[in-house]
Amino acid sequence: MAKSVPGLVVFAVLFGFTSGAYVSMMPACVAVMTSDMSEIGVRIAMAFLGISLAALVGTPITGAIIASQGGGYQGAAVFSGVVVLVGSGLVAASRVVLGRRKGTQWV
Repeated sequence: MAKSVPGLVVFAVLFGFTSGAYVSMMPACVAVMTSDMSEIGVRIAMAFLGISLAALVGTPITGAIIASQGGGYQGAAVFSGVVVLVGSGLVAASRVVLGRRKGTQWV
């Protein structure tokens, strides 16, 4: 974790670049996986519903982890990292399945 002002600035810049891509790529991924474009609105809404439920329960879980460690953030950072890695793995798995279904590696 950042313990100085320059470290905090570097973290904020890196987080800004990665979080923008993380948030904006979800609708694009849903659009690529949709064959009937008349359903794209419903599919994006369902994806955002799943994200909203995860955000709703993730914050109290992270708060409980921080409280159980006496105010330390290391456990919360590990929890958040694992959750993001699992989500990324699910997106990668769906890309592989869709690629096999279409008969190409490019979705």
